[in-house]
Amino acid sequence: MLIKCSPSGWPAVLRSCWALLLLSGGLGHAASFDCSKAKTPLEKAVCGSPKLSAADNRMAAAYRAALATVPPEMKSAVRDDQVAWISAMGIACKAGVSASSTEQISLLGTFYESRTKELGRLVRHIGGVTFVWRSTTEIELEDPDTKDPDAKMESRAAGLRPGYGTLHASWPQSTGDTAEWRDWNSAIKTAAQNGLIGDANTNEDITVEIVFAGKQLVASEIVTFRMERGTPHPDDDSIEFNWLLQEKREIQPADIFREGSDWDRAIQASCVSALHKQLGNLPDDYADGRFAQKLHEVIVRPRNWRLAGQGLTIIFQPYSVSDYADPADPVTIQWAALKPFLREPGLVQ
Repeated sequence: MLIKCSPSGWPAVLRSCWALLLLSGGLGHAASFDCSKAKTPLEKAVCGSPKLSAADNRMAAAYRAALATVPPEMKSAVRDDQVAWISAMGIACKAGVSASSTEQISLLGTFYESRTKELGRLVRHIGGVTFVWRSTTEIELEDPDTKDPDAKMESRAAGLRPGYGTLHASWPQSTGDTAEWRDWNSAIKTAAQNGLIGDANTNEDITVEIVFAGKQLVASEIVTFRMERGTPHPDDDSIEFNWLLQEKREIQPADIFREGSDWDRAIQASCVSALHKQLGNLPDDYADGRFAQKLHEVIVRPRNWRLAGQGLTIIFQPYSVSDYADPADPVTIQWAALKPFLREPGLVQ
C-alpha cells in the first residue's frame, strides 16, 4: 500500500512536514527551516549534516525560483507536488533509520539533488507552447512479518521498516486553455502514471520529454527506468507518445502513410541494412527467419516512432531485436526518402 501525503492523513512521524514546506522560504538557519524546532528524523538528519543543510538550501532556492515562473493557475498543483516529495523523503529517512549516518546522508542527498534538478527544469517553452512539469514521488514499504494490510499499517505507524521501493513520475502539462490541450494534458498524465507498478522491491522512475510540438502533433517520449532488488541490471524502456491534437488520439500509420504503399517494407529494408552494420551477424535464435518478423512488429507500431523535423526514427526496445548486452541503436529514415509513401508530408515539418 502506498502512503500518500495529505495535510490530514500523514503518519505521526511526518506531522511537521507541512511546517518544513512552509518554512522553506529561507526563514531558518543551518537549513531552510528553524533547526531549533526540528522533530522528525528527516529534520534532525538535515540539521545534523552541513552537507544536507546546504542541499536543503539549494532545493528551497530552486523551489522559490520555479514557483515564481509558474502560471498562477498551476501554482497550487506545484505546491502539492512539493508536499508529496517532502513526504516521500521523510518516509525514506524514517525507513532508513537503522542505516549508518553516512548511508542516510547519501540517501537524502540523492533525494535533494534529483528534486533540485527537476525544479530547475519545471517550466519550459517548446514550439510556442508553455509546459509545466508535474511530478509525484511516493514510497512503497514492505513488511516481512505479515501480509495482512491492517496489521501492516499498524506496524508502519509504530515504526517504519527498512526495505522500500521508490516510485517517481514526472510529466508535462500545457498551459494552453483549449479543449485540445486539456485532452492532451489528461492523456499524457495517464500514459506516464500507467507505468507505475507500485512494488516495495523496486525503484522506479518515469520521465516524459517533449520531442516536437506543433499545431497538429505533439510528440513525446515516456522513459521508464525500473531497478528491482536482486536483479543484475535495470529494466528500462520507452514509449513514443505521438498525439494528434485535433483528433484527440495517438497517431496511427494511416495518418502518415498512404494505404497500400508498402511503406513498412521500405522502412524494414533501411532498418535491416543499418542493423547489420550495428550488430554484424544476426543472433542465432533469429536465424530461422523470426528476426524479420520481430523487426516488422517493431516498425509498424507507432509507439516505436520518434517523429521530428528530419525524419522518422525507429526506436528498438531492449530484447526487441537483439540481446540486452548488445542493444540496437535507433535508425532514422529521412522524410525525403519516405516521400513516395507519405500521406501528409507536412505533419511533423
